[in-house]
Order: sequence, then C-alpha cells, then structure tokens
Amino acid sequence: MIRRRSGIFLLALLLLAAAAAAASEPAELLAEARRGGAYRLPERSAVERAQLLFERTLGGESGPALVAAWAEEGFEMLALDRPGQRLLALRELPGRKSGRGFYLLRPAAACRLAWQAPHSFRDLDTGDLALALMLEGEAAAAAWNTVPRDQVLAAGRQQSDLAHQRQSILAAFSRAFARVYPDGRLVQLHGFAAENRRTEAAGQAALILSAGHRYPGPGLRTARSCLGQRLDDPVRLFPDEVRELGGTGNSIGAVLREAGFAGFVHAELALQLRRRLGTNPAARNDFQACFCTGGP
Repeated sequence: MIRRRSGIFLLALLLLAAAAAAASEPAELLAEARRGGAYRLPERSAVERAQLLFERTLGGESGPALVAAWAEEGFEMLALDRPGQRLLALRELPGRKSGRGFYLLRPAAACRLAWQAPHSFRDLDTGDLALALMLEGEAAAAAWNTVPRDQVLAAGRQQSDLAHQRQSILAAFSRAFARVYPDGRLVQLHGFAAENRRTEAAGQAALILSAGHRYPGPGLRTARSCLGQRLDDPVRLFPDEVRELGGTGNSIGAVLREAGFAGFVHAELALQLRRRLGTNPAARNDFQACFCTGGP
C-alpha cells in the first residue's frame, strides 16, 4: 500500500510539473482532445467518483492529491496560466480516450455560470463559441463532447449523444456544478437550421431559449428579456413564443431538475447568430452578461 501511494504521489508530481510547463493554448488542448477515441459508456461508480472530483475542483481544491485522483480516473489536469487568470483543463489521458469530454474550470469564479457544447461536432460553431465565451468571460466552467454524438455503442442500443445520456461524465459535471453553484446557470449551446423548422415562429427566430420543460421560471424569463434588449436578433422563449426546439428530452436538464437545480438553459442558436457571436466580441459579452449570476 505504501509503495502504491508513493507511486501515485510521484505521478502527481510529474503531472504537476507537466502542467506548470504546459504552453498549450486551450484551443489546442480542445482540438487534441477531440481527436481519436471511441465512446464507451462509463460505469455508474466512475460517474459518481467523477462528480465528487468535479465538486472538489470547482470548489477551489488543488494540489497533488487531486491531480492524482483525476489521473486514476483517466484524466490529466493541467493548470493554464493566462493574462490575469488561471484555468484548469481536464482532458482524457492518451490511451484512455472514451468520449468522456473536455472541461475547462475557473474555480471560485465570480460568475456562477457554466457553458456546455455537447454537439460540437455537428452543431456548427458551438464548440468554438463556448470556448470564446469561457476564455473572455468569468464563467466557472465549460464542457465539450469529444466524440461525435452519433457513434453507436457495441450493444447497438445507446449512442454517444451526451445530451441524451444520463450515465455520463458530462452528467457528473453538471450535477457537481449544481451542487457548488446551486443558484447558478448552466447553458447548453445548440445549433439549428432555420429552413428546417416546421413553424414560422421557429424559422424566424435567431435564438430559442428553454428550461428543458414547459414551465420557464423567472430567471429564464429575465435572461430572455435581457437578450431581447441586447441582441439585434429575434429571441423566442419556449413554449410561450415558439413550440419547437424546447429540449424537453434533454437528459442533462432532467437530471438537474431531479437534483433541484432550476438554472438549466437549453439555447438553440440559428446559424447567423452563431456566426455573429463568433466574430463579434461585444456581442459575446452581451450574450454572456444576460446569463451570468453573481458577476459584476
């Protein structure tokens, strides 16, 4: 047992040294995390352990013990020093890639906000947008999928769509965020094609907001009003103003509601808005400001 603990501690020191020397930019780390790997459904016990580790990390813990614990779960934790801030990146270790996601964390953040891009391969620009929002703003965390959402598992019964997997590391991340920031907001970014909509209301919308069910609360209504004032694009609220793209089958929204968290936001963005946000820092700032709770 002593030898095993010594090995873990040595591994932690090596990982910390690598983290301190890491010169990679977050975009490079994300791109590398999205290369290779086939999705495997994690065991329930692994999901539970990951949730506890996310809670510790989001809560501000650091040091060799935490680095070693993440390494045992197959993740490398890197400290990224950027002008005026420090971020933590969590990526799957080489040889242990199984589509569990890539994560950026800003422990003890002033803005109680998390971004998710669970369909970043298929929903064009959502992955890059989540990264820009995370790096430019003060959000506590962001998460991305690292394999396409339509990989079929060996059993042929389930797919790799993390927005529709209750037993996933993304779900563990989401529950951990809800525990550390119970009055925060977790915004899941999606993209839609206006020409494929069934109704005029959806086809003309640039942004469709939903709580993932049919009863949007006051916090989401406030965010919708804020975005309507700040963005030069039509913003619609599900189901009051539009009856499509409400994310009612979203598993992350469901597990958060079961946990008593009311801050889940399902955000569907039309292509023109994704492109405008991608090229306009001021518009991104306005977009984030309407979701940030606890910030300046």
